[in-house]
Parts: sequence; C-alpha cells; structure tokens
Amino acid sequence: MGFLEDNGIKAVCFDIDGTLYPKYQTNLYLLKAALAHPIFSYRYNKMRGEIRRMDGLEGVKRTSLSCFRKRENSLMFSPPLPGYDEKYKKYMYEPWCRYDRSIRPFKGMKELLSELRDKGYAVGLLSDFPIGNKPQVLGIEGLYRYAASTEEVGTLKPNATPFLVMAEELGLSPGEILYVGDSYRKDVTGAAHAGCRTCLITGKKGDYPLADMVVRDYDGMKRMFFQEQ
Repeated sequence: MGFLEDNGIKAVCFDIDGTLYPKYQTNLYLLKAALAHPIFSYRYNKMRGEIRRMDGLEGVKRTSLSCFRKRENSLMFSPPLPGYDEKYKKYMYEPWCRYDRSIRPFKGMKELLSELRDKGYAVGLLSDFPIGNKPQVLGIEGLYRYAASTEEVGTLKPNATPFLVMAEELGLSPGEILYVGDSYRKDVTGAAHAGCRTCLITGKKGDYPLADMVVRDYDGMKRMFFQEQ
C-alpha cells in the first residue's frame, strides 16, 4: 500500500525550482540577475510579491500569458514601459534559459518520477516561473503528462487557480492529486486551498499543519508514497 494508494491519488505533480533541484541554484540565478540589472530585478521581484498579495488564495479569473505580462508591466512601471516584453526576455527569460543548462537534479528525483509513470500515475509539473528548458536539462522529458507555469493562467501561487486548472487539464478532481513543493506558503498552502493533497520537501523542522506529509529527500518520499521499508 502506501500514501498514494491509501488516499486514492491518481496524479503526483511537482513544483520545479527548489523541488526537482536545490533552491540555492535558483537563488544564484536571481542574484546574477539582480547584479546585472538591479533596478529591473528589484521592481520585478517586488511586483511578484504584490501579485501574490492582491490575488490571495481564492481563485481568480483565468487569463493568458500575454495578459500577465501586461499586468507585470503596469505594476512595475507607471506609466507602463514601452517594449516591456523585449526587456523581460533580455533581462530575465533569456538569461534564465542559459542558466538552466547548469542545474542538477536532486538525488533520486528522476528515478521516482519514472517509477510513478510506470505504476500508472500521471506526473505533472507546475512552476511559478517559465518552464523553459529545465525538463530537458534535468533529464525528465517523457516522464510527465502536464507541464505549465502559473503565469500562463494569469496569477501566481499560492492562488488556487493554477492548481484548479492543472486538475481540469489532467481530468481529475483536486483531491486525486498530490502536489509536491519546497515552499509551505506558496506550494502547500495554495495546493491545499485548492483541495489537493500536499507533500512538503524540506530539511527544516517546523509546524506544517496543511502538509499531508513532510519529507527530507526523495528516498523518504518514495518510502511514504509506496510504504517501503
């Protein structure tokens, strides 16, 4: 048995940055972006925090990636900056894709995703940042059925909308999905509010009441998923 079978889970979906590979690798990129374009980077990070505050937990109207970019621009600049999309690509997205080539997965991650797929579970990826070429670099192409950025539906975690859209795209109810992430505030709180089951991967001790399970690594996750000794 194990947690997945005991709870009627049909899909296991994962955050990417900090969940499939260590968080410090993401932080290194963000630091480099801040040093290269400090004003743009500062406004960009502040804007994302503002979107989380404005949208909260309750589902919002689904929009599009182009609408999200316009929203970014209006929150970062007043009046909106002409040519924002080009600057975003140059300052954030293109460097991110170059950086992606150096990321390295957590031990046991690829093996667990492969086992989930082979056992008949749908595997999904849901990230706050663009997916880019991370699946290829991490070696997990072909292992997942769903992959999206929250930006594609017009908001960010912990808002419920991206999780509800994910469930709809997979043809499942939220309760049939276990979402795995490294952030209690964004991943666990958001997924739980949408009705998903949750798994927090962290080495930090603490109180995580909305997490259905808390694990330190992928070996521990695998044992709890399938109740292995």
